[in-house]
Amino acid sequence: MTKADYLNELKRALAGLPAAEVEDILRDQSEYIGDAVSRGRSEEDVLRGLGPARQLAQTLIAESRIERAAGVSNVGSKIKHIAVATVAVIALAPFNLILFFGPFLVVSLILLSAWSLVLGLGLSGGLGAMVYIFSIPGTGAGVLVHAASILFLLGLAALSVSVAALLARLTTAFLAGILTYLKWNLSVVRKRTQ
Repeated sequence: MTKADYLNELKRALAGLPAAEVEDILRDQSEYIGDAVSRGRSEEDVLRGLGPARQLAQTLIAESRIERAAGVSNVGSKIKHIAVATVAVIALAPFNLILFFGPFLVVSLILLSAWSLVLGLGLSGGLGAMVYIFSIPGTGAGVLVHAASILFLLGLAALSVSVAALLARLTTAFLAGILTYLKWNLSVVRKRTQ
């Protein structure tokens, strides 16, 4: 295989990335191959050292997706980008499916359950208070019971807001942890393939 063949195969394998990024990668790889050949290594030896173009492309795609996920600040977009990066890393090293997916799924479901609970408590507290506020007192319960119910439900809504703030921090920390793991995992895969 020649340098041109290798770069063409790499370009085809990088089809999912933006064109400018693909051109940068191809330019970097071309320079790397050219520098190694100018230092006395044969082109075939350099290409063999790089490994299969498809595997290099998968590694570069995973790296690009991790960097893109790290650059996003919006939590909703970050979750989407982390999911895409996770799929890219799992495709790169299938053993990650066993090691990563189980704990990831458990923690994700715990966070989703916590968010659902907070949303339910907040809505029930807020809507319940509205019902008590707009209902006519004197339907059998005393005014103090009516006021106590309103205060309890408003307290429940306020508690859910406080817990939501804590959950927002936990979710952000969880996403940062996933990104750190994906970066570490990518470095392990790179060392293993070199």
